[in-house]
Amino acid sequence: MNKILQKLSNNKSIIIIILLAFVFRTLYGMSVNFSEEKTQILQDYTQIYLLGLKFYTTKIWPYWGPDITYTASQIPGALQALLVGLPFFFIEDKTAPFIFLNILSTLALAFFAWYITKRIPGIPKWFTYIWLLTAPWTLNYGTTVTNPSYVLAPAVFFFIGFLEVLPIYTEKIVSARLSYFLMGFAMAWILQIHMSWTLLPFYVLIAFYFLLKTKNVRTIMQNLFFLGLGFILMLSTVIPTFLKYGFVTGDSESAIVLNISNLKNLDVVTRFISFSTFEVRDFIVGGNEGKKAFLLDHLWLAPITLILFVLGISQVIYYLTFLFRKTESLEFKYAKRITIASLVLVYLSYLFAIRSMATYTFYVLLPISFWFSFYCLEQLFKIVIWKKVAVFMLISGVVHHIVLAKTYYPTNALETKALLIEQAFEHKDSRMFAYRRTANWEKAERHKLWKKSIGQNENTQILSYFNNFDAYPVEILSETLIKTSYVSPPYSCQIDSMNPYSLKLVLAFQELNNRKKVSISLMRRYTDLNDCVIAVAIKKGDKDLFWSPFQFCKDSVNLNQWSPYTTTLDLPKNLDQSAVLEIFAYLPEHHLKSKVQIDDLKIDFE
Repeated sequence: MNKILQKLSNNKSIIIIILLAFVFRTLYGMSVNFSEEKTQILQDYTQIYLLGLKFYTTKIWPYWGPDITYTASQIPGALQALLVGLPFFFIEDKTAPFIFLNILSTLALAFFAWYITKRIPGIPKWFTYIWLLTAPWTLNYGTTVTNPSYVLAPAVFFFIGFLEVLPIYTEKIVSARLSYFLMGFAMAWILQIHMSWTLLPFYVLIAFYFLLKTKNVRTIMQNLFFLGLGFILMLSTVIPTFLKYGFVTGDSESAIVLNISNLKNLDVVTRFISFSTFEVRDFIVGGNEGKKAFLLDHLWLAPITLILFVLGISQVIYYLTFLFRKTESLEFKYAKRITIASLVLVYLSYLFAIRSMATYTFYVLLPISFWFSFYCLEQLFKIVIWKKVAVFMLISGVVHHIVLAKTYYPTNALETKALLIEQAFEHKDSRMFAYRRTANWEKAERHKLWKKSIGQNENTQILSYFNNFDAYPVEILSETLIKTSYVSPPYSCQIDSMNPYSLKLVLAFQELNNRKKVSISLMRRYTDLNDCVIAVAIKKGDKDLFWSPFQFCKDSVNLNQWSPYTTTLDLPKNLDQSAVLEIFAYLPEHHLKSKVQIDDLKIDFE
């Protein structure tokens, strides 16, 4: 066995391991997570895929990136859409983004493994490469199209650069200039992908501290130049957004709030350490019932999964003990200090996060967790028996994930969406697959396109808003607007089961200036009789103060043809002037086959 393991560490074997891992990772990534039965639920996997699919099918420059769902905000910059969409230009196939993503993540992990073998030579090469390429946290993220997966590669490059500029290693593998360039490049990359980029300036400041200690002005300026060069080069994909919309953040800063409730999250320690363990439990979906069902359905695998689960817990405990062990190794001292500092950083950062703690939200720090863990494992590999245990565990981990992929494939695989994506390619319309979310900045831009006017009716001043849905720039074109049927070309607004709401008019109640009556007129077309309504709603925060729906698709005479509809409503008196008025069309979801179009919507307040 020892001879076989030695052969696995030669260069030819390492290349074969990387190639096999790439195939395995790609197939695994395409087998899990695309599980939405109804895409209006709009999970992140669909939404990230849509960014690239919409860019490819429309050929419109993608000014904005991933959504921050807790605040209905969006990260500025085209990088995420480009990373997903550009592969379609090379091969128009649903798998293209997955193949490209796995090329990125596999090469990054292979580079990280190479780096670890140089810095921690006590770990066998075969183990380092196979473990990094098949560990649960690198296999379940980094293989499937969601924004944290696109964090993995730049995070590896950032932290290799970071470790190289610190006085940890006397002999440098990566030059200081290249290290600073990688740090700047990676930080600007992650800035456009995930809010976890806000953790990285902390590490840049540490690097600055040691750079300033050199007291060499030329060295300081050169390295700062390369840091800035990398940052600016990667930030170039944000510049078109700034040129078009000004220096905007997409309201992403709204995700940063004081959140004292996160003081209780001391489990950040185990969450951070678990990146580098056999944490198989978190990736069996369906909560406790899902885990129980998975084990019962695969009784032959249950012992292996339970062993891996116990091993994962044991790894966490084992690694944690090293935080309290004394060591003479300067390298290991730095590893412990940086790990402890990272734990404190994540814990404190969550005091300013709008959401509760979730491990994937600081996935950017995975390289630090693994780097520390390899120093801990180096002690074990001095004992021969642990090499045999490692082989068994690596094989068990791969088997577990193969069964996991096979289990979820019928419902979660990319293949389950194949027909919809092929229709999107054929019609050059990403909406054939699913609808994109709408961020607050986008709603604000669309609101500007309502034509506001003030007229006179006898002694009454009328405030009017009109929208024929035709003046929308392509970059903020609503997913609800269609070209197939309209009154005034080129668009009408469609309401259906995929997108049950029309474009809304949203006004602060005080803007009505005590007007108490609203009149609504529109052109309508509907495919069958249904319960679609034009709704007048008044809200304050999450509280509904008033709701008045008017059904307008109940007239069989006007079926399948454009016809006018009007209604009038007296608004309630003595309402809080800080409330918000919304007027929109809404189709209840039980009308799965119904389609309603509205056009030339006019709303008068008097």
